[in-house]
Amino acid sequence: MRPLATYRWEDVDTFAILTPRFDHGPYGKNSKQITCAVITNSRAHLSARPFRLFSVSLLIFGSHFCVAISDSAGTALSPAQHLWDDLDMLVRIVWRLTHELGPVDLGQDVDPTARELNEHSVSASQAGNIGSYEEHPGVPHPFPVYEASMGQGDRRWHTRGRPIRSSLSEYLPARASELWHVLDPDSGKVVALKNRLEERCP
Repeated sequence: MRPLATYRWEDVDTFAILTPRFDHGPYGKNSKQITCAVITNSRAHLSARPFRLFSVSLLIFGSHFCVAISDSAGTALSPAQHLWDDLDMLVRIVWRLTHELGPVDLGQDVDPTARELNEHSVSASQAGNIGSYEEHPGVPHPFPVYEASMGQGDRRWHTRGRPIRSSLSEYLPARASELWHVLDPDSGKVVALKNRLEERCP
């Protein structure tokens, strides 16, 4: 038997939740379980994807489906649609979520105060200081490095590893604030930086 593929929330752009009965969906009599699942998974998704303002998910419950958008203020649901009567709509939604929508459409902050750096944007010496590795089944992997600014001026910092603390990892609704270790690329000093994501309607 082949083992199930492992995944990390930081690699996921969107996700789906399925339940076999309409009654167990968000518009059914027993909506508590799927509601908790949406909140729990959205919280994990947002906390693993720094500088993301909201999380988009597809919910399928029995013969119906809807889209959920979760941010630090809570979760909004689209009207329930029928799988067979509105199959063309479901196909369009899945296609757009997996092929057409970009990072900003799926919640990435458009504010230029933060951007993800690739391995070519970080010098070897900085990468050695910034890189944060976590053990997973197999080989350790680095957590992305973000270049961030705060307030006025052109001064920039590089994040070092995962956030020290994220309000999104604890509960939703949340204040949408994160506390980071950051490296000053000019001086090499490591300091703490706190950022709070501004609200934006999806």
